[in-house]
Amino acid sequence: MNTIRIIPIPISHKNFSACGQLITSPPKEPDVQKEGISFWDQVVTCNIEGKPDIGFLALKKRALRVSEMERHITHTQGFIPLNGAKLLFVAAPPSKESKPKLSAIKAYILDGSCGIMIHKGTWHDILYPLDSQCQDHNHTARRHQQGRHACCGSRRMPWSQYPS
Repeated sequence: MNTIRIIPIPISHKNFSACGQLITSPPKEPDVQKEGISFWDQVVTCNIEGKPDIGFLALKKRALRVSEMERHITHTQGFIPLNGAKLLFVAAPPSKESKPKLSAIKAYILDGSCGIMIHKGTWHDILYPLDSQCQDHNHTARRHQQGRHACCGSRRMPWSQYPS
C-alpha cells in the first residue's frame, strides 16, 4: 500500500471547485429581502436521482489516516457543520478510474464558517473533526436505495464506489 503525506489547506471556492461547491453566504445581493429577512436562492446545486433526505452524522476525533475512500456516482452530497465545528475533509476530483489518483487527493480544512456540496463522483473519506468531537454535523442530499442509503453498505472496501 502506498503512503503519502498531505498538507491540509484552508478550503476556498477556488481550490475546492474541482471537488464541489462551498455553502456560504453569497457575495451578491439577496434574491428576496424584506424586513428582517434576506434570502439567496440556489446557493448550491444538488444533483440527485431519487428521493433526497437529510441525515445526521456524529463524529469523534480519530487518527488522521485515510485508508479508504468512496464516491457517489448517482448524486451530490453535502456536509454542513453545525455550531462552528472545525473539520478536515479529504477528497479527490471525480474520475473515470476505479480509484482516485494519489496525486489528486487533497485535505481541506473547514473552519466552521461554511459547508460543502460535493460533485457526483467526488472521491472522499468521512470527515475528521479537528476538535474532540462533532456531535451535531448535518449530512445532506443522499439517495435512498432499497431501504438504505446508497452510500452506506454493510462493508466498506478500499476505494469503494457506491452504489455497487
